[in-house]
Amino acid sequence: KAGIRFAYYPELDDSVKLNMPAAPATMEQEESTPLLGYGAHADSASMVFLRLDQENPEGTEVLHKATQRWIPMPLDKIPEDGVVVNLGTVLSLLTGGRWQAAVHRVVRRNHRERLSIVYGALVPRNGAILDGRRHRMEGTSLELSGKERAGKTSITVKEYLDARVRLQRPETDLADQALVDFIDR
Repeated sequence: KAGIRFAYYPELDDSVKLNMPAAPATMEQEESTPLLGYGAHADSASMVFLRLDQENPEGTEVLHKATQRWIPMPLDKIPEDGVVVNLGTVLSLLTGGRWQAAVHRVVRRNHRERLSIVYGALVPRNGAILDGRRHRMEGTSLELSGKERAGKTSITVKEYLDARVRLQRPETDLADQALVDFIDR
């Protein structure tokens, strides 16, 4: 199902250190992690439309796969009333990897508050099958909610999305991690 989320980052006290590097660093070379508003992730569904805060749009960064460097979103390339479209992992799978889900994060570049509107859209039907063969390591099997699924090469969109949501909760189940890893590899 599609959904809307408000990504609110409250104003920070001036005493909070932002730890912004002078130049984009690779994931391994970051000397000090910048203060994150939202950690590195790829969106789960098919497409996500992001409306940046017009008063404080800075902070979204995309991981450049080839260099493994975090690249700030080029705000000068986005029209004033424009939106950013992120492709999700489900769409990447459904296109056989032709369209890639971008790993991205939000860093705090200043102390001002920020509100972005996130709309997840174009989610396939729950029963659509995701094929994990291209993403599965040889010899691995998948276990979901205690039921053996050894030898299976696919799961439904609902199983995958439900597991990704459950991974955000403190009572994470290792079976959910195995399911997500099965597809995301």
